[in-house]
Amino acid sequence: MLEAVEDILQGSGLKLKSSAKDLITENASMKELAKRKDKHVDFIKNAVRGLASEMEKVNEAFLCPITREVMEDPVILMDGHTYERDAIERWLDSHNTSPKTNVQLTSRSIISNHTLKQQIESSSKVGQEVSNFLNNL
Repeated sequence: MLEAVEDILQGSGLKLKSSAKDLITENASMKELAKRKDKHVDFIKNAVRGLASEMEKVNEAFLCPITREVMEDPVILMDGHTYERDAIERWLDSHNTSPKTNVQLTSRSIISNHTLKQQIESSSKVGQEVSNFLNNL
């Protein structure tokens, strides 16, 4: 590009000052850096979108089998499966079987699933951070 500018000026009997040459060279260099930066930003955006998509798949494990909504108070039933507390309590009001397997329950005891609750909360925080990151790009 610099050579083309010099050729045009030379045809008119003019010469480019060295400071102008430096500016043109620097401008071209900065444009190239900006193009590379844009490629890196696009790569990062795509990687984060892929991560967000994978996180949504993992969230399937956070859904109550009865309500199909993310659990807020997950509990384990004696069938070994985890449910939203309110949903399984309503189920047990009128059933004596597992909602997942339909097998007769030997016990109607439910136990809080603290580990899953922590994972859901952590995933939610990470998901929000990913969303904020994408929105700020």
